[in-house]
Amino acid sequence: MASNSQSLEIDLQKRSSLAVMRHLLGVESIPDAPTLLEHAMILCIDCEAYEFNHNKVTEVGLAMVSSSDFRAVQPELQGPFAENLLKKIFFYHFRVIENAHLINRRFCPGNPTKNRFGQTRFLTLSQIQDALTSAFNWDIDPEDPGVGRCPIVLIGHALQNDTNMLGSIGIDASILDMVVKTVDTQVLAGEVGLPSYRGHWIGLRNLCHIHGFSPLDSHTAGNDAAYTILNAVFLAMRNELFVDGLETAVNGLGTIQDVVDSISHESTMHIYRYGSATFCEGAGVILTFGRNATSD
Repeated sequence: MASNSQSLEIDLQKRSSLAVMRHLLGVESIPDAPTLLEHAMILCIDCEAYEFNHNKVTEVGLAMVSSSDFRAVQPELQGPFAENLLKKIFFYHFRVIENAHLINRRFCPGNPTKNRFGQTRFLTLSQIQDALTSAFNWDIDPEDPGVGRCPIVLIGHALQNDTNMLGSIGIDASILDMVVKTVDTQVLAGEVGLPSYRGHWIGLRNLCHIHGFSPLDSHTAGNDAAYTILNAVFLAMRNELFVDGLETAVNGLGTIQDVVDSISHESTMHIYRYGSATFCEGAGVILTFGRNATSD
């Protein structure tokens, strides 16, 4: 007999990425959706590897939010371009200590010191394994773990590349057991009618430009994870957010670039009370994810 999460995964296989995203955002509910979906955690991941050895992962970017936090923001309170909704997202940027000296400068240049979302943490491979395992395992009721785990909706851009890289840092495939739906923004873009370019999937930078904001310091994992989840929301709420044009101010409150800049700025002030804020040589880092994380 299938477990509740397996039954949910089977159900969501019949649903488009667009339908699932709109449900998670509270925009348009899926009729008769399994109750377990209301407890979904949304994770967006991006990995960067060394350009001369793709087995050496140098960075991991992660963005996380619960569907309940999204749905708690009433439409009239979402702000311009859903700014108040997007500020529910927490952003993380991990640099792999063992590979931190490997910087991509030639084929896919990126600057890991230019993270713009959340705060950078230096972690060993073992610590990153623990951090990601924690991120993919949430209790529905922290006071009663027996209730079960939250289902995970995993978002990425060309997501298969990132999930493949998880194996390079020793992440067991079982970490994905609670993933009930994957949402690739390349597929999502096609579902809303954005054209491909000469038969190729749309690139992340192009997707940002289409939505009217600049992908500053891309090819840094924390930034790309942020740009991916922001674009996923913009795609899913395209009809609601862009009725007056991509760069048109909404009620005089600002452009989409203003919103992205504000999210970037505020996310760097997040405080994670249950983990070390810095890495010191010879000292371990314990990084715990929790809904009690707050911001100034």
